[in-house]
Amino acid sequence: PLILIVHCNHDMEDYSDLGYGYLGDLFASRGYIFASVDENFLNFSIADFTDPIHLGIDGEKGARGWLLLKHLQQWREWNADPEHIFGGKVDMDRIVLMGHSRGGEAVTTAALFNSLSHYPDDARVTFDFGFNLRGIAAISPVDGNYKPREQTIPLTDVNYLTIHGSLDGDVESFMGQSVYERATFSDNEFHFKSSLYVHGANHNN
Repeated sequence: PLILIVHCNHDMEDYSDLGYGYLGDLFASRGYIFASVDENFLNFSIADFTDPIHLGIDGEKGARGWLLLKHLQQWREWNADPEHIFGGKVDMDRIVLMGHSRGGEAVTTAALFNSLSHYPDDARVTFDFGFNLRGIAAISPVDGNYKPREQTIPLTDVNYLTIHGSLDGDVESFMGQSVYERATFSDNEFHFKSSLYVHGANHNN
């Protein structure tokens, strides 16, 4: 099985993707392929402060989810190549996406895009993903930064787990709970959704 995890928003010059190495060790010891996805170039930069009028990031929010799906396409190609080190070793029918903070919203966005044939904000952009996402996990996620066609992101027929800490000073409200309540299931297959509020935990632990 394959697990991709994606980091939060932070100074793009400070890498955080290696910070999930302990999770990689844990999952790998149990037979999973675990990869930490570097999306730092989508984050803000110290250089942004040279232009205070246009300070901040905005248009990248949908791209975070799209990029996760493009990574899955790369894994699919590797798995289909018998000459590649991962050739025939990836179970593409068992995939989970995990994300922290802004990455926690990215995995929800990815789940939406995975079910669509076109980009919701520009139908000229076509999608051809259709991965079998078994579930998504959102750690201290944000919600509502990306709204396709000004609507909150729906979540349908995808298992969902969200975790939030009571001492989170960055994302101060349990935004993942909103996604949890929007998650619905339309078929007869087994699904679950779960939210976990952790007393004493902060944004990163």
